[in-house]
Amino acid sequence: MKKALLFLVLPCILVYAACKKAPLGEDGGCISEYVRPLNPVGVATYARIKTVFQNNGISTESLSFYGAIENDTIHLDGQTNIYYHYTALQYFNGLPVLNGDIGYHFKNGQFTVVIGTKYDGVNLNTSKHLKVAQVRKLFLNEIEKDGFTENHSLKDSCFKAEFGYLNLDHSSVSTKPVWAKVWKVTPANREYPVAYFKDDDAATISYFNGIMTVTN
Repeated sequence: MKKALLFLVLPCILVYAACKKAPLGEDGGCISEYVRPLNPVGVATYARIKTVFQNNGISTESLSFYGAIENDTIHLDGQTNIYYHYTALQYFNGLPVLNGDIGYHFKNGQFTVVIGTKYDGVNLNTSKHLKVAQVRKLFLNEIEKDGFTENHSLKDSCFKAEFGYLNLDHSSVSTKPVWAKVWKVTPANREYPVAYFKDDDAATISYFNGIMTVTN
């Protein structure tokens, strides 16, 4: 009876061992977690934005404004129109939607159009699965695959990692976003290369070295 039980348990152990994922590698080099400031347009500009939005019955909740073009005056056919353009990144649960940029446009103080998708919320928590040392290793792996980026000049560089949400559905007509918790990684002092990694399984969502190629 004991032998039969042993034979039953042993295959289960073997199956479990085969299904376990290999541990993620880590890199002990320099990487810092970046938390972007809220409403970097400044206190005075943000106060004006809130007034314009309130006058038009639009909420500024979940929006962090990083761009403002005010008093964009256009004279045409004897008329003078003044346009205001505001750009923001959407935030939920204290985390940014890394592809949640949205623009609001006003003409003579009246709302005209919004460019981008305004989300109602994100149905994910804010916990992190990956450590920044693991994220650095993932980024280095992508750089090593890249035939254009100078690997030797970046492997000893400091990287910047930002944690947030990403809508994986890139369809412009989609009404049901597919949310994921992700890491956006770049060198600390430049925009490219840039990569996005899923936090739950370390999968690479995208990698771009900043080089555009044109083929005839």
